[in-house]
Amino acid sequence: MALPTIIPIQHHLLTLPRELRDLIYTHVLVIVRQHILFFYPSHTRPGEVDLFAPCRPRPNWLALLRTNRQIHDETAPLVYGVHQFNFIDYSFDQTRLVRTFLDGIGKGNAGWLRRVCVSFPAEPPTWRHWERLGEGGGGGKVKGKGGGKEDGETLYGVRLLREMCVRLRTLEVHVQSQVFLDGEDGENGEEPSAEGEAAAITRPIFIEVLPRIAEELQGIPSLKEVLIVPCHANLDDDVVRAMEGFGWSIQPRGRETGD
Repeated sequence: MALPTIIPIQHHLLTLPRELRDLIYTHVLVIVRQHILFFYPSHTRPGEVDLFAPCRPRPNWLALLRTNRQIHDETAPLVYGVHQFNFIDYSFDQTRLVRTFLDGIGKGNAGWLRRVCVSFPAEPPTWRHWERLGEGGGGGKVKGKGGGKEDGETLYGVRLLREMCVRLRTLEVHVQSQVFLDGEDGENGEEPSAEGEAAAITRPIFIEVLPRIAEELQGIPSLKEVLIVPCHANLDDDVVRAMEGFGWSIQPRGRETGD
């Protein structure tokens, strides 16, 4: 008795009408609720990152995306266009995280990203990075880790988004205000006092670097919203005015983000 012929799953899938395939893609690939995807360093591929999706098994939940070229082309806009990509992870340098992910998926797929969440500044919490950034009269450049480019880590991360995420519509920025402490309060990972927080978010370098970030963001024609989320203290009035002057929205502390 002859064994039945095994037909690859993609053959069955591609015989279905496109409308039905889209329903299957949505059911398999789209994360419900807030549509947020997180990242973590890959344990099997050193120097790379993997996606973590709530309620999805890892690491094979995106296997459908890699079935063949046609299915990839049909599913990539859904996977990369629907979800929010959260790059906030202080255990893994944020700029390197962004660069590794975008390089890994390629410019074509990166071009589908519409909503990205990052922290400000990009480095793990340390006010000294911004002191270096402001050396030489406020706005002096510091050589970052990103490919030897002469920019701060945050500016380089924003530049990566500008160059590769051509459909980006919403940038959510979580402001880590405690990193601007003057070294007398909140050092060595300690929780800053209320007075320290107030001083932190009025540091001149905080305001001085904003126009440089705004200039990079203006180079993303598709960008419709920059949402600022204060994480540790309400922003000082001068900071709020500066940010609102660039057309950025300030979210009150305690309010949940997401769709």
